Amino acid sequence: MPGYQSKAGEAPSNARNTANQSREQASKATNGDLGDAKRAKKKASKALDKAEDAKDAKDKIKDQDKKIAKLSSQLQKSKSG
Repeated sequence: MPGYQSKAGEAPSNARNTANQSREQASKATNGDLGDAKRAKKKASKALDKAEDAKDAKDKIKDQDKKIAKLSSQLQKSKSG
């Protein structure tokens, strides 16, 4: 579980950094050539992937927390029963 939480914690920061790089590259592309535009598109795609990874990590943490809560509840019931 700590591995998921660590990755989930890092994911938004990674996504933010990649989005900033994409924004900078897009700024260059507006004043540049086709190569700059292609690099901007590639960085934008990478930023989107990182953002999706961050969301997926957050969702996985929620799922794991629900499973832990359910198992804890079942354990409590079996102890008291």
